[in-house]
Amino acid sequence: MLDFGNSSNRQSNSPKKKTGVFISEATIKSLTVKYDVKEEWQKRSDDIALYLVLDVGQDFDYEMRIGGYFNRNDDGTIKNWGAALKVKILLDSLGIEGKLTDDNRLPDEVIEDMVGKKFLRLSYVAGTKQNGKTLWYDWNEVGKIGQEDRLREKFMKAVNDGWVKNYKPNTGDDFNPSELEKQSSNDKDVKSFVLPFCLVP
Repeated sequence: MLDFGNSSNRQSNSPKKKTGVFISEATIKSLTVKYDVKEEWQKRSDDIALYLVLDVGQDFDYEMRIGGYFNRNDDGTIKNWGAALKVKILLDSLGIEGKLTDDNRLPDEVIEDMVGKKFLRLSYVAGTKQNGKTLWYDWNEVGKIGQEDRLREKFMKAVNDGWVKNYKPNTGDDFNPSELEKQSSNDKDVKSFVLPFCLVP
């Protein structure tokens, strides 16, 4: 019996092969949460960052980072999620409800509950490497299983609004989903999204 809304059938969906966008399912195998952390490429520290180890259906583990900083009031108290909204979106996509602790950390039980849960990740073409291979980046805004079209629409809106500046769908070779996963492990052609978080809504 044919089905729909299942990412396992993406490879037969030829009309979307050349959009430079690839949506796939990922299962969280493990994760590390860090607070007040700043990577070399960042201009300011993230209040919270999740380092995910994912099962993407291949014979290797895939790593992904999702983080951001909160919007704060003048007195330093937290006003809203701010650029850390991507963390909330991940938790929402996993179907996890709850609140941060009084010191604005994820409760241990929430972290434990995240392991084994699935979400959608979106990768997009960001140009061509010097060796001629297609360069892929992960968008660090994820989606809920079964909502591929919604995630794609959100990404394209971010592109059209100017938040994603390195999306280049007309570069690179024809898209091959299986090769994307192999490249992410062997050739590092799939990069975690490392532009400053201010570039993503």
